[in-house]
Amino acid sequence: MNSRDLNSPRRLIGLRTLAGAIGAIVLAAGAFAVIRGAANDSPSPTPSTPPPTTTTAPSTTSTVPDPPTTTTTRRAERVSVPTVVGIARDDAITQLAGAGLESRVQTLPSPGTPAGFVLSQSPLPGVEIGKGSTVVLVVSG
Repeated sequence: MNSRDLNSPRRLIGLRTLAGAIGAIVLAAGAFAVIRGAANDSPSPTPSTPPPTTTTAPSTTSTVPDPPTTTTTRRAERVSVPTVVGIARDDAITQLAGAGLESRVQTLPSPGTPAGFVLSQSPLPGVEIGKGSTVVLVVSG
């Protein structure tokens, strides 16, 4: 086989598609690596028969992709995260909902702090995030 044969997938191992030819090359390269690796690991003989080749039946379906469709996407409305650290849990949730944000509460034992007050929030106040995003509140428990 000469270098011109590699330019035509029909001539390469009798396969009819470029994908089949590439697959055969990858399989052959993998078999070579296995044989070479085995030779480096132990003095075992190399197989005398070449690895089996696979052929791909010609496709009866069209391989031409559908044209791309044009869709218009609206950019999500952005809102600024309000400051809710230091206020009661329920008031913080109400403020976040008023800004169009969801909330998720995590309770953390905090000796010396009354239960039910926001200790921290993520994202931080003033950060611009998409409307409907979730703000995590760590509340004293």
